[in-house]
Amino acid sequence: MHGLPMTNSDNQYQQRKIEALQKENKGLSEKVKTLQKMSVLHNEMLVMLQWKSIPEKLRTEILKKLLETPQEAAAFQLEERDEDQQVIEDILDMQEEFESSQNLEMREC
Repeated sequence: MHGLPMTNSDNQYQQRKIEALQKENKGLSEKVKTLQKMSVLHNEMLVMLQWKSIPEKLRTEILKKLLETPQEAAAFQLEERDEDQQVIEDILDMQEEFESSQNLEMREC
């Protein structure tokens, strides 16, 4: 075919190849986006779990240093206790979203 003009069927074949590659590229882009979202969720879960694994006394000290006002740190600590249940629910929600993303990815394959 070198040097010969392309026929209509050659053009159609090339067009189909281009469309197939574009579709594959779009699918791969979606998979990358899904993996990025899953990575963000995973990292957020790790941060929450790491924070919760720090003894409460040390967390309070960290907060005191960060907030620079012991009263604010104590108030934050009280709020944090109330939020413990919310954190657990958030982790479960993220885990559910993560599993949902995995299921979506499996269906796309």
